[in-house]
Amino acid sequence: MKQKPEIIVEIDEVGNPTVEVIGFVGPGCTKLTEALEKVLGAKTKDTKKPEYNRREVSNVASNRR
Repeated sequence: MKQKPEIIVEIDEVGNPTVEVIGFVGPGCTKLTEALEKVLGAKTKDTKKPEYNRREVSNVASNRR
């Protein structure tokens, strides 16, 4: 079963936010965090995980014989 994406927001003791996406494959995760980033302010760092460069694989059966 596919894991639902999670967005984790942590704010350190001086108020600097970190936003992390878990369970999402591909660059679409940036759409998930776009609104949060606008509210939290300007980005100071943007680190992409290996999942960012992967593509989701579907389980569509082929009709080839």
